[in-house]
Amino acid sequence: MAKRKTKRHSRPRMKISLAMIGGLLVPVTHLWSVYRATNSLEITGSRASEIMSGYNPLTKKFSVAAMAQGTLPILLGAAISRFIGGRMGVNRQLASMRLPIKL
Repeated sequence: MAKRKTKRHSRPRMKISLAMIGGLLVPVTHLWSVYRATNSLEITGSRASEIMSGYNPLTKKFSVAAMAQGTLPILLGAAISRFIGGRMGVNRQLASMRLPIKL
């Protein structure tokens, strides 16, 4: 009788995307510098809203240019993670090395 192949079950692990973390560091460092300069959570919160969504609740205006400091780096990190990490096989190589990160 032929041997049956046994399925190997692996435990799912959380992977950390380095490109997404790098993209998230840009708005975080910007907001930290705004907070250090103004020492006001209200101004920092309105700036966070402005760079992430484009809308500033204090001035009640919308600005796409402000999103270049918040949303754009995160989207670029996601694109890098998707195309370079996924399509070029970098994530597969990192997984074979059993590292809990991905690009």
